[in-house]
Amino acid sequence: MNLLEITQTLTNIFGESVETPSPNSWQIERDKFRLLVLISDDETWLRILIPIAPKEDAQPFFDKLLEANFDVTL
Repeated sequence: MNLLEITQTLTNIFGESVETPSPNSWQIERDKFRLLVLISDDETWLRILIPIAPKEDAQPFFDKLLEANFDVTL
């Protein structure tokens, strides 16, 4: 997929909720969730981020989550 196809796909699914804060990112904010889509400058990877728990519930696990993310992504 290229940037235009990603934009079109997200717009088809989420309509006017799609924001483009930068050329390589899209944000969708709805009542029940916020979705962030990022693509690298060289377009070799795409990440889709969505919260899986409220911050207060996840806070006890921050250290483990950050450590696991660092270990995997180096």
